Amino acid sequence: MNKPSRPDVVTETESLLVSRRRFLKAGLVGSAVLVTSGVAVNIAQKESPSVHPGYLWLQPQDVAFLSAILPALLKDSIPEGNEGKPSVIRGLQQLDNNISRMSPAVQQELRKLFDVATGPLTKGITTGIWQPWEQVTPAEAETFLQRWRNSRLALFRMAYSSINQLSLMAWHETRDAWLHLGFSGPPHSNILVTATNRY
Repeated sequence: MNKPSRPDVVTETESLLVSRRRFLKAGLVGSAVLVTSGVAVNIAQKESPSVHPGYLWLQPQDVAFLSAILPALLKDSIPEGNEGKPSVIRGLQQLDNNISRMSPAVQQELRKLFDVATGPLTKGITTGIWQPWEQVTPAEAETFLQRWRNSRLALFRMAYSSINQLSLMAWHETRDAWLHLGFSGPPHSNILVTATNRY
């Protein structure tokens, strides 16, 4: 005589099957996004605009993107709204200066990252932001950052980590950050103690 199946075993099996389907679906969607992004980035790089006036490496679309997200990344360190814009600009300039001194290999990877976040074929699907970055509010920028930070795709989590660390490093090199922290600055800031690293 056949033994009746245990409800808890059936439920657990069904749960595992559903989880597996969700995992496979997420993997397929993620792969499609990455393939589409890769093709679009290759196109964008061939049509890449020139450097933004007044900057060494950042391009106009990079400045728009970073100007939108920096207030969210630095929300506890700079004033809100227009009052904080000068600090954002100085942070951008320091970030641009830092990237311009990095190795070509690192610059190439950052170019791919920025092109994915700003490209017309990739921005909406990868960031959830469909309007121009110039129109994005700090709250919308925060939502985007959390989306990448908590993404199932490791690539997006790594992208968030890179942008966050580079931005914070640049910010803490500015006098605005020193004033915010109550630091008067290095005693001999005009003297280069070690040679510039191209990391």
